[in-house]
Amino acid sequence: MFKKNYADEPMEDPVDIVFGERIDFSDLRQKLRDAGPSVQEEVWAAAGERVSAAILELAKAHPKLAQERRDKEEKQRARRYQGENLDDDEIASASV
Repeated sequence: MFKKNYADEPMEDPVDIVFGERIDFSDLRQKLRDAGPSVQEEVWAAAGERVSAAILELAKAHPKLAQERRDKEEKQRARRYQGENLDDDEIASASV
C-alpha cells in the first residue's frame, strides 16, 4: 500500500494518517508486575481492547472515515428496510 501511494501513483489512492492521544497502560503494567505471568493473557487482552477502542474513536472523529461509516450504516439500514437479511458479520461491521 505504501509503495502504491507514494511511489507509483501518489494521488490516486491517498492515505490519511491520524494520531490520537497516548494510551495509558500503566495500570496494566503494574498488574503484570504485581501478579506476574498468571495474568499475562488477561493483561494482553485488556491492552488490545484499549487499542481497539482508541482506533474506533479516531475513526469516528476523522471526517472522511466518519462519513464512510455513516454511508455504510445507511446502506445497511436501507437493505434491512427493503427486507434483506444481513448476516452477523455485516451487522457487526456496521458498528465499526
